[in-house]
Amino acid sequence: MKNFGFVLALILVLLAALLAGPLKKPYQEWQHYWTATPKEKAKIHYSKGYKHGEDGHYQQALYHYGRAIHFNPSLSSAYYNRGTLKNDYGHYKSALEDFDKAIEINPKDASAYNNRAYSKNNLKDHQGALEDATKALELNDKNASAYNNRGIAKESLGDYVGAIEDYDKSLALRPNYTRTYTNRGNAKADIGDYKGALADHNKALELAPNNSGAYNNRALVKDALKDYMGALEDYDHALRLSPYYAGAYNNRGYTKNHMGDYQGALEDTEKAILINPRLAEAYNNRGFAKAALGDYSSAIEDYNHAISLKETLAEAYRYRAQAKEALGDHNGAAEDFAKEKELTKKKQRFAAGI
Repeated sequence: MKNFGFVLALILVLLAALLAGPLKKPYQEWQHYWTATPKEKAKIHYSKGYKHGEDGHYQQALYHYGRAIHFNPSLSSAYYNRGTLKNDYGHYKSALEDFDKAIEINPKDASAYNNRAYSKNNLKDHQGALEDATKALELNDKNASAYNNRGIAKESLGDYVGAIEDYDKSLALRPNYTRTYTNRGNAKADIGDYKGALADHNKALELAPNNSGAYNNRALVKDALKDYMGALEDYDHALRLSPYYAGAYNNRGYTKNHMGDYQGALEDTEKAILINPRLAEAYNNRGFAKAALGDYSSAIEDYNHAISLKETLAEAYRYRAQAKEALGDHNGAAEDFAKEKELTKKKQRFAAGI
């Protein structure tokens, strides 16, 4: 018993020493937490969530924001920060729910509308993104990111001129943002302003020389200007930076088709399909190469696959029609040419807002 009393006393002395030394701060924090009100606990978790988010600890940040919301369900900033974090990691549907809640609590939060627009653009809800970005700008017309997000929505909806206007406004507020130069360059290419597009992509690469997407986009413009060798150099550079970039392989195949290097196009588009089996344009471009090499039946199979993945891909109907004609299927060719014409007109009406 005497030994037991001695051991217990020793443990208590050691515990007291630890609580006065290395365990003092954790103990005080624990004591403070368990005596805190729910709103104070929410603030503690919110701070921890923010810190973990800054440090790149995604799961820990989500946990603490969730606890902050548990203790204070009306803490809109916790929903907003959690949604922003989810956007950063590509979890757009879940982010959307958080922004919905943040806006429900605080309908005047311009940043929440803007970030929800970003989520919607990534979920292909471009009309919803347009409305949210517009609302964000009504609340704060100095928000460069909101102009950029609205520009993306307009461009995706076929309003290229309106998109360029928004990108201009975004760059006036935030002059050195690579992504906006890239977006404006793409929109300029959509209206045939290839020189303007080239200037924007050059600027994007000046600001971010290791951006594989910028090389890919500049290559597309060079292809449109018939600078095929320049385009190939840019695709090669993009692929050195990002070896599994399906879009760059596909687009390099597209340029090789233009150059008459159909075997090279076939190899590139096959690599694109291996990396991303759902890339409709890669099947379309591979089909074009096969048809050029005289393999019309296999080309038609590729066009069929492209259309099954993207039924609005007018080019695939045109090329399939040409392959059917080569095989003597004139009725099938006529149907495909009619479908291509219908889709092209629909796209033109949509772009004109009719």
